Amino acid sequence: MAEITGKLVTALLSNGTVRIIFVPHDGGGNEAPFIVKNLTTAEKEFVSTFGVTPVGAAWIRAEVERNKSFCIHVSLDETIAAMFCRARPQPEPGAPGPP
Repeated sequence: MAEITGKLVTALLSNGTVRIIFVPHDGGGNEAPFIVKNLTTAEKEFVSTFGVTPVGAAWIRAEVERNKSFCIHVSLDETIAAMFCRARPQPEPGAPGPP
């Protein structure tokens, strides 16, 4: 499978939830956040979903706790990266395209 490189941006929100966004290097503007209920869950997701080592996940958690946000460059499998993309509306069949 192909890997997509980009930035994994993590932010601790005021209500304690954690927002994780993947921004690919080859463009974007259609990113969808991945939101988890707290830092403990976020740390588990870094390991299970994003393939970060447990030590790396603990380091990211410490940085988010201290700075309220964190950004790291990663390469994700395209199926994982697809979790962060909103589906773009498809034009109706027979509808005229953009001018």
